[in-house]
Amino acid sequence: MSEQKKGVHHAIKLSHYSVSKDEYLDIEDMAQEHLVNMLYKLVKDANYLANFKIKVSTGDGDYVTDDATLEFTGMSPNFTV
Repeated sequence: MSEQKKGVHHAIKLSHYSVSKDEYLDIEDMAQEHLVNMLYKLVKDANYLANFKIKVSTGDGDYVTDDATLEFTGMSPNFTV
């Protein structure tokens, strides 16, 4: 897991669902090869959907969470929440 400096809270955390690992991985902690592979699949395969979990800070140390799916339609990226 990424180290955070004391007293620093990230406003947004983004995690990608890895089918091969059957879990969400923080984007900051993903191996570069895994991230590049996911982006390649998004561009190459029109049917590929990348699933994400988005956490937004409430400002008091807690987060609200939502799921989102990213797909490329034509070459226009679309997030579906």
